[in-house]
Amino acid sequence: MYKRMKFRFSACLFFCFWACYFVLPNRVDGVFAENQKPLRLSVDVAKFLGDSTHIRTEVCQSFNRQGLTYEKSNIGFIARFQLETKILQQDSVVVQHNIAEADTVTDLDQIEPGQQFVYVLPFFLKPGRYHILTILHDVNNDSRSSNGVPVDISLFPGDSMVVSDIQFASHIEKSSNLSSPFVKNNLHVMPNPQALYGDGLENITFYAEVYNLDLSAEVGGTYCVDYIIETEEGKILSRIPGRQRPKHNNNAAIYTSFDISGLKSDRYLLKLDVTDNTTGTRAYASKSFSVFRQADALMAHADQERRVYQDLDEATLQNYFDQISYIATDAERDIFKQLELQGMREFLFQFWQGRDPLPETLKNEFKDDYVERLLKAKVHFSFSETEGWRTDRGRILLIYGAPDFIEREPALPDQNAHEIWTYDTTEGRAIFVFIDMNANGQYRLIHSDYRDEISNPNWESYLYK
Repeated sequence: MYKRMKFRFSACLFFCFWACYFVLPNRVDGVFAENQKPLRLSVDVAKFLGDSTHIRTEVCQSFNRQGLTYEKSNIGFIARFQLETKILQQDSVVVQHNIAEADTVTDLDQIEPGQQFVYVLPFFLKPGRYHILTILHDVNNDSRSSNGVPVDISLFPGDSMVVSDIQFASHIEKSSNLSSPFVKNNLHVMPNPQALYGDGLENITFYAEVYNLDLSAEVGGTYCVDYIIETEEGKILSRIPGRQRPKHNNNAAIYTSFDISGLKSDRYLLKLDVTDNTTGTRAYASKSFSVFRQADALMAHADQERRVYQDLDEATLQNYFDQISYIATDAERDIFKQLELQGMREFLFQFWQGRDPLPETLKNEFKDDYVERLLKAKVHFSFSETEGWRTDRGRILLIYGAPDFIEREPALPDQNAHEIWTYDTTEGRAIFVFIDMNANGQYRLIHSDYRDEISNPNWESYLYK
């Protein structure tokens, strides 16, 4: 049935700095997996003119290099992966294509943010409804990522002007390598299956084809293409008039690149409006793309953080500050006492902003760590009507973090229950002694040899009833 169906494939590793910040993986039992980025598989399909009975269907696949797991080898570090592509029709597999490859680096510093493996698989398919399934298998850690795309194939009309699908790209350049599946109409098109632009990729680049231009005029005539960018709601943001192009034959390649640095992070629609100037006939094509910039994300995140405090009343804000006052400076405590409602809201926002160790990322590690300790104090140290953060153990946990070692002793007939927390600090070892003097779960800090904390050399005498 599909004897004429054929395919070729090629892969390319290209470099493009997307909007996310990455951390190189660290070694865990010989496998570089810690802090590894999720393995994200993107798949796009574009349909072009084939022959009288088939459509050239290009399946473009990409995934991030930092999503792979690299193992130590005798020649450096190696990632092994398999990419399986299935074309199904009515639950039957009509085409299956598999590759198994390895990526080797001598140093992990060679694995940089934005590096993508890109594959192009051109298939010639008859009209019908298909489902294209891609499965990426990271062999080193036996993880998988899959992506399925439904595709309806129909032949292009032979008697009216029509535009193919739009294929987004990272870059396009002239090429005469006709054996490469990346090349069509003497153009090397590096696909961007994610259809993602923004930081480091401020020019949107794309390729399409127009078919059945009119050649009846004695002089070939011209056609033009207008480029329109709309919001997802259909609002036109820009319309870029295209130049007049001479018609050399009845089919033509459309490719261009233009700046989108003025677009904020969002999803948009690119439309091509093609006009045959000989007949006035028009044809259209459209496709969605996304823009993402870290600065936009940080700004939106900051606005969201501010809104957290907008609905809180003065009493709630005061209670919130009380819970974080352990790490506030004396000056900050004095300032907060004098603030009115809106000032308190802005103060709390700035309080955490100023303590963000990595302000260029969306995550505030310092705040997240403190909030986690607040929850631990609530769960483990609350008693009666007293919240965990108000207890001595809660205060020490919030100020100094989790201890390196805890010695717990239960109550005995002649001895109070107690805990000794040990911290290994840069200034040496420090201990905190908590004793349940009243046998009610209220552990009081009796002694510490850490500076600025209560010191009681005779603390052991408090152990006995």
